[in-house]
Amino acid sequence: MKYIIEGSRTGFDRRDDYDDRIKKRGEKDRRSLLQEEGKYISLIQKIPIFKGLTLNQFKQILRICSQKSFPEDTVVIQAGSESKRMFILIKGILKVVFADGKELSRILPVKIVGEMGLFTSEKRSASVVTAAESIMFAIHKKEMMNLFMKESNIGIQILTNVISDMSNKLKKSNATIEELKKLCSPDEYTKIISKTQEEAEEEA
Repeated sequence: MKYIIEGSRTGFDRRDDYDDRIKKRGEKDRRSLLQEEGKYISLIQKIPIFKGLTLNQFKQILRICSQKSFPEDTVVIQAGSESKRMFILIKGILKVVFADGKELSRILPVKIVGEMGLFTSEKRSASVVTAAESIMFAIHKKEMMNLFMKESNIGIQILTNVISDMSNKLKKSNATIEELKKLCSPDEYTKIISKTQEEAEEEA
């Protein structure tokens, strides 16, 4: 299994070089790169935490992204590591894995991974491993915070979306608990809640 050290910036193709690449190429290549940018914007527009951003703001998000291809069975995020990046899965499959090797879930494009740790600074609760060859964008925490400082409207919109997403997840969890109370006997309900708490502690 191959590992990607989250704190390292080595191996990422920097989008910061975007303007330089355009200047050095002919008109045909310029059109090709601009079309590529449009394609990527149409993809990340599907991600909930970017909801409400303008076209120009999406372009600014792309400029702090790094693009990289990962072979299958690569550890992109290691459980217990510091949260320094979030990832946008463009192509491929990811799996979320506990420390004991138990698989929690699978992630398909176009989805974001590791965003909560980026904003809360909590250490990673689980590992994320490629289940197939994958293409991702990575956004480093420092660059995201710098963008928020320069463009406060982007920061306000993204943080508002993050809070909304967390609120919706909490509401769904509460609704599920209420349904369990109706469907289960008190003993069964207690067992289910205890098991859920144990799994949450393992994840943490």
